[in-house]
Amino acid sequence: MAETSVPVDTCAPQLAEEQKLALRHVSGAAAVSVLEAGAGTGKTTTAKALTEIARRCELQVIGLAPSWVAADELRSSTGIPAQAIAKWRHDHAQGAGTSLGPDSLVLVDEAGMVGTKDLAAILSAAEAGGARVVLVGDRRQLASVAGASALRAVTDVLGRHATLSQVRRQVVPWQRAASVLMARGEVEAGLRAYASRGCIELVPGSAAVQERALALWSETRARHGSDAVLMVTRRNRDAAALNRGARALLRTEGVLTGPDVEVTARDRENKAQALSLAVGERVRFGESLSQPGIRNGTRAVVEAIGPDEAGELRLRVRLEDGRQVEDDYAGFVPLQRGRSKARLLPRISPGYAGTVYAAQGRTCEATIYCGFTAGDARELYVGLTRHRHEARLVIERERLEAAVRVRQADPHFAPSTAELHERLFVEARRYSEKVNVVDHVEDRAAFVSSGAIAPARSELRLDLQASFGAARALRQVLWEIGTIPQLALRQLARNVRQAERQIALRVLRLIEDVRSSLPQAVQRERSERSRSRADYDR
Repeated sequence: MAETSVPVDTCAPQLAEEQKLALRHVSGAAAVSVLEAGAGTGKTTTAKALTEIARRCELQVIGLAPSWVAADELRSSTGIPAQAIAKWRHDHAQGAGTSLGPDSLVLVDEAGMVGTKDLAAILSAAEAGGARVVLVGDRRQLASVAGASALRAVTDVLGRHATLSQVRRQVVPWQRAASVLMARGEVEAGLRAYASRGCIELVPGSAAVQERALALWSETRARHGSDAVLMVTRRNRDAAALNRGARALLRTEGVLTGPDVEVTARDRENKAQALSLAVGERVRFGESLSQPGIRNGTRAVVEAIGPDEAGELRLRVRLEDGRQVEDDYAGFVPLQRGRSKARLLPRISPGYAGTVYAAQGRTCEATIYCGFTAGDARELYVGLTRHRHEARLVIERERLEAAVRVRQADPHFAPSTAELHERLFVEARRYSEKVNVVDHVEDRAAFVSSGAIAPARSELRLDLQASFGAARALRQVLWEIGTIPQLALRQLARNVRQAERQIALRVLRLIEDVRSSLPQAVQRERSERSRSRADYDR
């Protein structure tokens, strides 16, 4: 698929120059190409243009993704046949499915979440058939559940890749700039931008976090629409608790109508659990079904539920693409032989809140990020780049206080909000998964040349240097994306004033710490000297 055979400017004149450059790279003659696209940078539009070029070159395009939801999104946005990688591998092992040849182009979406074994199978099959492979993903978003980072390994071996870095999803300029910083790996700087604008709330206790998150969810739904706000969190059990709270709110608001119908469903561990469903309920399917359009992760709204004339419970839902699906409630299970009794139950759950893994790839009007437990850079990056208009963070305060008190001279002294924010920023610097030794060093080139690993950055209670650095980085990005310069200067002035207040507070606290640590005798002597000095002055 040589780029010269179908000029990019002719095929996709609507693309930005950055997208055209990326398109020229991945539509070249290389057997394997990588397009690294940050969150909200126009990946879907670029992928659609790539498939159009491939069609004009008479190539057969095959879409693959790590999940059925991502595969369906790829299919709907580009018009190419797409499937989950697990299904493709199963068919390929059985000798079924589409064979790969010199006229084939394999487009792998969300490649950053593809495991090493899956990607090795794709590349091996493509090499055997002479097909080309284009990997589209982001190494800084969530990695494969199976571990390791296949996309990083391929990119390091190739030594070249195209990049989309101009964020188009966020409407507010400073949020767009923060997303650019996070896409570059500066998640801490992006998070500081949200903190400086009052978008982070620290709430004591998990119950209070849930209560405040649900209140914000209700407020933002009033501004952006009932289905336009996403609550994201780290753990499935926290998402389940948020879903229960959201359902109670919707029942109070009258969004859920009719009686609650008690059914039995399956949870993630295939254990039976009670579930209440009503008309207006937003649900999420946890596995792919034979009914058209229902995949693992598909969301839908309950339109009708109740017994039919024969007394069998019927369920009718409307999928996100507008299609209606109706069947016996017991029919919402995969058609497989030899299934246990527990697996004959549908895997359905409320769909108001989810984990960051479930949220990756989605776009919404507003996001509520719920930090019940410590997160990391990847989770914060994904959670704070789903929205178009606004994002709020509700963070459990007590865990941050406990971490700060451990490092204080006096653990009974209450940490300030600024110090708690600094502890949160430490989480934004961390990446949970480590692939190899070089992931533990900041300067890879220096490590390769000397073999030395620099000591880790100290976790200061008040990191003013990082605060100023984040402000400078945000200002630079605002200039790069063409925002009005005065906006950046005004924000810089705010950051400087805030830093001055933090310095003054810190100095006062240091004085109090020193004063409290002095022996009483010394303090009495100083007091007497002060009185004598006063008499002398008089």
